[in-house]
Amino acid sequence: MKYLISVMILLGLVACSSDTEEMAEAPVADKVETPAMEQAEMPVMAEEPPMTVAMVEFVWHKKGPNFSDESLMAHTEKWAGIVDEAGWDLRSASVITPRFDNPNADFMWVMAWPSLEARNTAWSDWAETYEADWLASSEGVFTYNSETVPTFKPNRGRVSAMPTPVGGTGVREYLFCSYNEGYGADDMAAYRLAFNAYVDGVATETGPSRYWWAYLSPMFDPQPDNPFDFVWTNSWGADAERDAGQAAFVETDLAAEAQTMLTCSDPFVFDTRRIYAGA
Repeated sequence: MKYLISVMILLGLVACSSDTEEMAEAPVADKVETPAMEQAEMPVMAEEPPMTVAMVEFVWHKKGPNFSDESLMAHTEKWAGIVDEAGWDLRSASVITPRFDNPNADFMWVMAWPSLEARNTAWSDWAETYEADWLASSEGVFTYNSETVPTFKPNRGRVSAMPTPVGGTGVREYLFCSYNEGYGADDMAAYRLAFNAYVDGVATETGPSRYWWAYLSPMFDPQPDNPFDFVWTNSWGADAERDAGQAAFVETDLAAEAQTMLTCSDPFVFDTRRIYAGA
């Protein structure tokens, strides 16, 4: 129940303040005295470019009586045209549809921004110039809530070797994670290096994939009875890619190390479609 409420936060169903391509399953475990990831020699990674995404937001939508996949795609194309016409500094956007039932949200519009200023400028321009026409054209197709929009700060994970093109589809999961006692952000940063080295090794053996991951820190205070430290995000090009990747990962020492460091929810799985790619 705890993490079901957490995913409701992601879905925008409870109040909160206002996609690294826009953006380890870990049950409870006691802390060991010397984690394996500290014993092993940590990989040395090449210097990485600066992050280009400062915040990711989720806008929840409800389908109307005239909804169809075709009408949604027509609206996403229209919306992408608006973004370019207006000149907003948007880095990426996707529509994600949950594979689990929720009576209050049928899909979400996920947008990745380089700064809070860029995000606020776009929303202000949207309200003044474009929203009235959009509401008229989408009447009966879908509705959205612009009042409750959860926002997250993405932390660097790993970018995809094969970025998803606009119109491309995939599968994404979100896990709500908390650090176990004695662990924190420094441990996660070290784990990231080891995990990325593992993913790079798999890619060397099997070829590049569309897999990417990130972890998202909430830019709001989670409910006191429902705390979490971050949302781990995994994204693949297809279910077969996801199944193969997870089957291999659970056999590694890294899986056990994640269980020692983190307590995470079961994954909440979504179908995805990329609808915009900025410069």
